[in-house]
Amino acid sequence: HAKDKDKYQYPASDVETFDTLDYEAFINQNKEDLEKYAAKKKREKSDESLDLVLSKVYKGELTYFDIMKDNNLYYLMANNR
Repeated sequence: HAKDKDKYQYPASDVETFDTLDYEAFINQNKEDLEKYAAKKKREKSDESLDLVLSKVYKGELTYFDIMKDNNLYYLMANNR
């Protein structure tokens, strides 16, 4: 789940790999790549919902203040200006 921040983030020490992999070392070695992947996935997900949000704004169902109060909507609009 290290690549997907929407999933439950349990401690790396709780992962059982049956001695096939040192998971904590793997996470530490790949932390930057995992963070980049998570950011890319979040951006791609936000791109999909942009049309829906803009449609709601045009219809008057969402206001500027609604967007500013919601972290997900704020992120979406900030990354698509």
